[in-house]
Amino acid sequence: MPSLWSSAAWPVEPPLFVVVLVAALYWSGGRRRVSVRRGVARPAKNVSFYLGLLAILVALDSPLDPLADTLFAAHMAQHVLLLTVAPALIVLAAPWTQIWQPLPLGLRRTVAKAIVVHPRARPLRATAHALGQPVVAWVLFNVNMLLWHLPALYDLTLRSQAVHELEHALFFFTGLLFWAQVFDSVPFRARLSWLWRAAYTTPGM
Repeated sequence: MPSLWSSAAWPVEPPLFVVVLVAALYWSGGRRRVSVRRGVARPAKNVSFYLGLLAILVALDSPLDPLADTLFAAHMAQHVLLLTVAPALIVLAAPWTQIWQPLPLGLRRTVAKAIVVHPRARPLRATAHALGQPVVAWVLFNVNMLLWHLPALYDLTLRSQAVHELEHALFFFTGLLFWAQVFDSVPFRARLSWLWRAAYTTPGM
């Protein structure tokens, strides 16, 4: 096991660059929003968003990552951060519009037209609609978590870095889908009533 202060304990992985890019876009979008509205930025949601990004870095770019290869408790802590802590904080922050706004206008128009209007994007829209269904999100979240802990797949993640990164990406993505059913995340709204949201997050449901 590498020393806490050795370079091996603080890996520089692709998620670090993604987090930095997303944080920069969010910060830029926040400055633009304050400039246009002449108001104060939404501090609670900002804190939630940056804490969510920090949870990703702790999981993937800190001593917890190499420790997870040898210590099962660290492995599970890493997965809790990626499945529940980081996605829940980011969904609560509802950062989608603020990240989207700093992108070039031409790019935003092209992407929006391709996704919303173009006939060839119908399968993509249908898939997005299906993924937004509470039952689908719940099944994907739980099945994904269980599959990666089957002995064969668990051992495969220890042998292949690419598979390990795929596992982490799917944990985070299904975590976003799951928590988007629990918390409103403008412009998206959770489709469950408050009673069903409580049941939805109860273990064993």
